[in-house]
Amino acid sequence: MKKSWFIVAGIVIFLIAGISAYVLFKNADIADKTFYMENGDSQITINADGTARYITSIASSASGESDWTREKNTLEVVYGDAKLKFTIADDILTFIEDGSKNYDELKLKNGDRFIANK
Repeated sequence: MKKSWFIVAGIVIFLIAGISAYVLFKNADIADKTFYMENGDSQITINADGTARYITSIASSASGESDWTREKNTLEVVYGDAKLKFTIADDILTFIEDGSKNYDELKLKNGDRFIANK
């Protein structure tokens, strides 16, 4: 009986480790990176733990913690009442107005690009 319990526990631990590794690998292209606005001074940091930080400008103290989710090559960042959607391609996040909401105070427009730090 004890042997079966150890086998079940081992399988559960293996599955949890495998799922965690998959999530980290799946998001390796964006996780733990800061993306800088191409023609501005805003930035977004995407953390591997599912949190993000949006800073509206280097000179401003306006910033906030947020959460993010990913569906294939679309990133969604929820920042207060704002929902920001981006496409992901080659270390570049491109803002998408369609599906985003309450982002006017962030001064974003369709097509704004954020480039990852290297």
